[in-house]
This record gives sequence, C-alpha cells and structure tokens, in this order.
Amino acid sequence: MNPTPQIKVPKSLRFPEVDRRELFTISEARIKLHGAQREFLRRLKTKITLSLSALAFAYITACGYLWSTQTQAIFDPCKEILTDPGRMGMDYDPVAIPVTSDGKQITLDGIWIPAKTGEAINKVPSILHLHGQDDTIGKNLEHNVRQLNALGYNVLQVDYRGYGESFDTYKPSERTVYEDTEAAWQFLINDLGADPNRTFIYGHSLGGAIAIELAIDHPDGAAGLIVESTFTSIADMSKERYAGAPALLPIDLLIRHPFNSKDKIGNLRMPVLLIHGDGDEKIPSKMSEELFDLAPEPKQLLLIEGRKHANSASIGSVEYKATVSEFVERYIRSTATE
Repeated sequence: MNPTPQIKVPKSLRFPEVDRRELFTISEARIKLHGAQREFLRRLKTKITLSLSALAFAYITACGYLWSTQTQAIFDPCKEILTDPGRMGMDYDPVAIPVTSDGKQITLDGIWIPAKTGEAINKVPSILHLHGQDDTIGKNLEHNVRQLNALGYNVLQVDYRGYGESFDTYKPSERTVYEDTEAAWQFLINDLGADPNRTFIYGHSLGGAIAIELAIDHPDGAAGLIVESTFTSIADMSKERYAGAPALLPIDLLIRHPFNSKDKIGNLRMPVLLIHGDGDEKIPSKMSEELFDLAPEPKQLLLIEGRKHANSASIGSVEYKATVSEFVERYIRSTATE
C-alpha cells in the first residue's frame, strides 16, 4: 500500500499564524461594542417611551381640561343685577316666566319694559332681548335696551337658568337656554299679548346664537331677527382664542355646547340684521360677515367703525338707531295685521 504523499506548501502561500490572544481581544471588543449598542438602544427606547407617555398625558390632560371647563367658559353666569330700568327713567314690571324642564316646573326672572307711546302692546313693535354669556337683565340696560325702548319698542328681557335670580343654583347648558328662550317667547306672545308680526328676536353675543336657534324654531312666528356681536360657532371661537392648539384636539368630539350658528343660519325664514363693531376685542367682526354670507335674503349687515363688543348703541348711536328702526319699520309694514 502506497503511503499518502506529503505536499509541501510554500511559505508565501501559507495563512499567517494568528495569536490566540489577539483573537480573544477582537472578540471581546466586539462583545463590548454590541453591548454598548444594546445599551444605547435600550436607553433610546426608554426615552422615546417616556416622551410618548408625556405627550399622551399632556394630550389627555388638554382634552380633559377643555371638556371640564367649557361650561363655565361659555356661559360664565353672572348673579349681580347692577340696576333696574326705573333708575334709568323707564317704566317696567318684574315678570316671572314659567318653564318646565325634565319634568320640573321652575321660574325665570324677567323684566317687561313697555313702550312709552301709551299704545296697546300689540300695536307697537316688541323686542325679545337675549343677553350674552356674562350678563343679566340689569347689565344690558345701558348698552342697548334703553336705546330700543327709546325707539318706541316694548322690550322683554329674561335671565336664563343660573343667571341673576333665575334658579341661580342651576348650571346652564345649550339645551336649557334654548328651553328658557322658548318659554320667554311663549310668555311674550301668549301672556303679555305681543303681536308676533310686530315682534323681533334680538340677541347679543352668546344671545345671538340663542336667538338664531329660536328664530329657526319659529320660521313664521316673528317679524325678524337682529343679531349683535355674535360668533359662528364655539369651535371657531376656540380656534380664535387658543391659536393653533385646537387643531391638534378633536374639537367636534369635545364640545358639549357647539352653538353652531354657521350651520344653522342658512335655514332662516325671516329677515335678519347683523350688527358688529370692527374693533370687537372678544369676537372678531369677520364672524358676523361670515354669517351674513351664509344667511338667506332678506339680510343686512351693519359694521360700526371703532366700536367694541358692547358699545354699539353708544359709540355708533346715530347709525345704530337709524339702521335698527329702518329694519323694524320695513318688516313690520310687510307683515303686521291692522
């Protein structure tokens, strides 16, 4: 049997000998590198998790804050009745307006200010006046109620539940203010005897949104609608007030009292006059301009230069009274029964 031949490999072709200690050092370095990478990734994952948790907590907190504080922010009920019409030279009678809600009978506080003409109630224009978020029947007297009465109109004012002396332990909502103004309308027509064809619904600020709802509910019931310094919707007001923050929040899901007038005003079936000051510091006048564009004819828009949120009747007294009286007279003549 022939022995296996021995093959000699030239030194130039042989693999270099590697020191085992060097191999160990390289392996150890790789292990350390992998360990450092794993530690970096672990810390990065922890930081990302904590950051996402903080963002989620902040997001949920912001949503919770908007949900829990919106009722006070929208309504801000005022208890103080600063004065009464008698101290301003107007005759008046306190009235108690009954309303039934959730099976309970409650009473709303109101003021009836008859026209100074001495004519029968149903022979002169009547105004159902709806105040704003932080007003009462005593706070708007100087702003526009005295002006309206001076034009020869009857005026009925009402405090919503939670305002003034109207069931003052109650927290108002969009639903309850609608119920309250419906009760006030029925009281004005059925109890006081105002002619609906000579009656106008007037709303200031938040009261404007409430007035739009009432007018839509009575398409053939009133002679016209006058809306002063109001907004398009609570969602739009949130965007105005809190800059870009609401864009990140599900506003439509969080708003409990939307007062979405811009989606409603197209359903009006009566003349509407919108009034706004171009210097309004609370609600931008562009909102009344948008509502005007969305409203059906007949419609009218009065922008008063230099006027703020609650002084149209004083800063723009001449144009305010002229526009309101012309609007009222125009639509009384076309609807009133003699």
